[in-house]
Amino acid sequence: MMAIRKRIHRRHFLLTFGASGRPPVAAVIIEAPSMLQARIAAVVRRLAPGVPFGDGIRLMAGTMAKILPERIGRMQYGKAATHLILQLRRSRIRAGE
Repeated sequence: MMAIRKRIHRRHFLLTFGASGRPPVAAVIIEAPSMLQARIAAVVRRLAPGVPFGDGIRLMAGTMAKILPERIGRMQYGKAATHLILQLRRSRIRAGE
């Protein structure tokens, strides 16, 4: 009997960190099979210890094509986080995502 392998597609997620109702204090793009696993990876890697999760959104391939590979997995804080979030939001609007 031939074993069937299920291919796991890597997806990208934007995770933000900070208190609800306030602007995010940090953001990161994480590659993972699911949002849950992206959040678990953020906790395991201690990306923002003691700071609550904010929003999380899945990023589509069209959006990711505009992101430099070195930004994936790298925490952005303060103004850099805001810039990343705004860049992704504009990119998603243009792509109709």
